[in-house]
Amino acid sequence: MTRDELRAAVAARLQKAHEAHHEAFAAAKGEDPDWAIWYATNLREELSALLGVELVLQELVVCLAHADAEHQARAADAPWPPFYARLLVDRYVPAKEEMLALYYYPSCPFCRRVTRVIDELDIDVELRDIWQDPQHRADLQEARGRTTVPVLRCQSGDVDRWMPESLDIIAYLRQRFAA
Repeated sequence: MTRDELRAAVAARLQKAHEAHHEAFAAAKGEDPDWAIWYATNLREELSALLGVELVLQELVVCLAHADAEHQARAADAPWPPFYARLLVDRYVPAKEEMLALYYYPSCPFCRRVTRVIDELDIDVELRDIWQDPQHRADLQEARGRTTVPVLRCQSGDVDRWMPESLDIIAYLRQRFAA
C-alpha cells in the first residue's frame, strides 16, 4: 500500500469513527470534552493494524489532541480526517532515507532533552539553531505558523513533516533508531 493509499484508509476509518461518535453523543449536542479518549479507544486496534505499529492508548489520545490543535492552527478550513490521517501516517510510518533536522536553540531545556537523545542514539540530525540563523527561524515560522521549538523536520521525497513537542520527538527517535 502506498503512503497516499494508507492515508486514505486511515482518513476513511477516522470518518467512520466520526459518524459513530456523532450518533453516540447526539444527546450532548456534539459537546464531548473527552472526544480524544473515545476516538483512541475505538480506533487503537484498527489503526495499529493499518499503521503496522502497536499503538498505546494514552499516546494515541495525545496524538489525536495534537492533530486537532495542528488542524485548528494550520488548516481549520480543510476537512479534518485527511489532515489527521496525514499526521498519523507520517508520524508512525517513517519514509525511507529520511533527512532529519532539529529546529532548536541551545539554551531551551526541551531542546536539550531532545539533543541528549540524538547524541545517545548517535543519529545524524542536522541542528538548526533558530537564533543563530534567521533563515531557520523564517522556515519554521512559514511551515508551522509559529517559532516554538523543538521541532523535528523529517524530509524524504514528497514527504515533508514537522514534528513538534520534545517528548513526541524523543518517542519517534527511540522507536525508529533504538537498537
